[in-house]
Amino acid sequence: MKKEIISLFAVIALFSGCEHVNQPQTATNNTEIEKKEVVQESTNVALDMKKELAEFYNIWKNTKYKAGGTNKRGIDSAALTQLFFKDRLDLNIPRRAYQQSRAGIKVNKQDLEMGDIIILKRKKEFYTGVYMGENEFIHSSFKGVKIEKLDKSPYKNIYHSARRVF
Repeated sequence: MKKEIISLFAVIALFSGCEHVNQPQTATNNTEIEKKEVVQESTNVALDMKKELAEFYNIWKNTKYKAGGTNKRGIDSAALTQLFFKDRLDLNIPRRAYQQSRAGIKVNKQDLEMGDIIILKRKKEFYTGVYMGENEFIHSSFKGVKIEKLDKSPYKNIYHSARRVF
């Protein structure tokens, strides 16, 4: 009887010590892996965009506003927006703010992502900037190149739309 009990324990110990053999990944597992990869890639893209925006701002901050300006002596909002996309993302977008307001695809305000073009409209004039996330955007105003909040005056009152060009 003791031999049978010991043999039974030996068999149980043998089977309980076996490693679990990995099964081939199922479609569900592959989908979960793909989702994780997409999330990781999106996170990397967002971090890259944030870095590009910060570096671009540091170069241009406090540059004076100049209607029609395109350089460090003075720049207007559309030129600043155009330069960001050309210098940082190697994308050509139109030079004029009105043309930029028609480029790419329209984006709802609640769906804004870093790098979207912010379109402001005061009376009949269009102005543009680049969305930086967290309700902030970079643009050239009469105070120079600045980062401003979209929900602060006057921007909350003159926000017109947003466009995505990448």
